[in-house]
Amino acid sequence: MNDVTEVHVLNRPGIYVASSLMSQTVYVVDSRLDTGVPRWFRATGRDSMRGRFDFAWQPATALISMPVEWNGSRWLTRSEVDTTTKQWTLRVGSSHTFHTPDLTGRNGGAYWVASSACRAIEQVDELPDWLAAP
Repeated sequence: MNDVTEVHVLNRPGIYVASSLMSQTVYVVDSRLDTGVPRWFRATGRDSMRGRFDFAWQPATALISMPVEWNGSRWLTRSEVDTTTKQWTLRVGSSHTFHTPDLTGRNGGAYWVASSACRAIEQVDELPDWLAAP
């Protein structure tokens, strides 16, 4: 297990567990080469609304890291926030948008989930025990 503050998941393939700052929701990104396309998994906590794509692996068509707005101890002021977004990157203090195809015909064929700011990111060697098998 390895804590990271920022990782480009395509340049550093692996399994990453991102914990939400504002809820008990956890996001898992698996970008290992043996899985084909990168994928994500959203496990909502008791304090979050559950969506129709939760608790199942989703193929990732995009992962966007929004500007960092939390520095580990406090929310940044508007003037402190660097407005840079990053593709295929997880960052502590940033909210993230996870995109996947929506084959139901809704939403123009695309579905996305936006997280709250990320509290912590762990790189793990294996899928966590609590995670459903792929």
